[in-house]
Amino acid sequence: MKKITILLGLFFALSTAFSQDTVKVFTENLNLTDTVYKLSQGSVNAANPSYLYYIANNNSRLPVATSPVHKGLHSMNLRYVSKGTNWIGQIRLKNEGETFATVQDLTLYETLNIWFLSDRILTNAALLPKVALGPQTGGITNTLALNDYLTGVTQIKANTWYEVKIPLSDYVTNLSSFRDKVYKLEFSQNATSTDTVNLFVDDIVFTKSQISTDLIKKFNSQFLSISYKEGHLIFSNSVSKIDVYNLLGKNIYSKRNNTSNQIEMKLEKGIYIIATEKGIKKLITQ
Repeated sequence: MKKITILLGLFFALSTAFSQDTVKVFTENLNLTDTVYKLSQGSVNAANPSYLYYIANNNSRLPVATSPVHKGLHSMNLRYVSKGTNWIGQIRLKNEGETFATVQDLTLYETLNIWFLSDRILTNAALLPKVALGPQTGGITNTLALNDYLTGVTQIKANTWYEVKIPLSDYVTNLSSFRDKVYKLEFSQNATSTDTVNLFVDDIVFTKSQISTDLIKKFNSQFLSISYKEGHLIFSNSVSKIDVYNLLGKNIYSKRNNTSNQIEMKLEKGIYIIATEKGIKKLITQ
């Protein structure tokens, strides 16, 4: 009975921690002169350049607006013309309520959420910016287009807030090397158009990993058995999504689109929680 009590207590703690929609917010408490937004110019065609507008007399800051806003008091204004060359607008990340940029550990985070509004109709949603993640120094991730995450949307309505949810697993380039020290978001666009796009971006958050109630109910599932032998995690059935947590609730391993029944992994002696799309299991290594 004691072991059952410990196990239930552990799962209550884990399910509570992982089911919370814990976020890091980077735009809610901006000041009008906040320096969290930095501008850097990409490749420029001098004869026919792309433009990203910035605060007058300060070419390192993007405008911050008091209206419209999705949450809080301010939003960021991205106003640009893309003519086939690339502009880049950089946001340095910070915690909610803090003043200075802070390197962020996104190990346990799964999704990047962004809200945006256009003050005019965009007949071509492909004119929306792309976004990448980057460390303080070094190479960034691949860029992902916001319009690719707007299912069924080909035209952007005027004065309407849209939410984009980007799985961090879609950042396949470089992120694994700096996921625990992400420092910035980079917005960019290199489409060819003469239209001026005027976007307001707000409520940028990273959402933590979640273990759903359905998975918790499957804890005693007979559909899956897991064992650990000679440095390999072995599954009785195929699973595509794997997360390994230690007793502190830290995600120590994560994999998506898995195709193998054996995962090479070094685990110390102890108790681990293995979460998959087919259920959650406790694993004790000796």
